[in-house]
Amino acid sequence: MTTSPLRKDLHEENRLSWNEATKAHNSHKGDQAKFFRLGGSTLFPEEKELLGDIAGLSLVHLQCNAGQDTLSLVQLGAVATGVDISDEAIAL
Repeated sequence: MTTSPLRKDLHEENRLSWNEATKAHNSHKGDQAKFFRLGGSTLFPEEKELLGDIAGLSLVHLQCNAGQDTLSLVQLGAVATGVDISDEAIAL
């Protein structure tokens, strides 16, 4: 299936919009690498309870932003891959 030029334009506009939102969304979060190295998690206790035991499961996390929740899922023992449209989010 080929993508029409109009859809490519919309896709690019969407990506650029998320790039801008990502900068604002993550500007206040400080050193995320340190946060996770020290065992930090962005998941709420209720989310962890709903997920149950995910150790050893493979999953893909769509619209992962900069991967904070994806890394939190890894800390629960999952093998996780995060995917996002924003290259700014992935770079972060």
